[in-house]
Amino acid sequence: MIAGQTASGDIAPSRFVKKSGAYLVAQCTAADVPFGISQQGSLATPIPGASPLAATDGFPIAVYGEEENCLLDAGATVADGAFVKPDANGKGVTATTGNRYYAIAERGGDADEKMQVVVRFGIVP
Repeated sequence: MIAGQTASGDIAPSRFVKKSGAYLVAQCTAADVPFGISQQGSLATPIPGASPLAATDGFPIAVYGEEENCLLDAGATVADGAFVKPDANGKGVTATTGNRYYAIAERGGDADEKMQVVVRFGIVP
């Protein structure tokens, strides 16, 4: 885990996040370069009416960094072993040949499912 990060805006659990300042992270969009993946749990206790977000503006957040295994929400169907990049909502989608990737799906999934990934940066061969 990358220690000492604070959310700059709303961040959902298990989403790609980018740097947005010193010790600050924000949820990624498709055009962003990810720094890591947000924590798997929500900020609030899971009771009716509680926020499902991992963090809101100004709150601390745990971030998984390079070479760490974690869960990532799938934005579309992703195959086992696929190279993954963020979509418009910070969820993971398959990266294509010649494009950058920011995780590898150890166990893929369908849209809106959690998939097991290892955070790793590179270019799809």
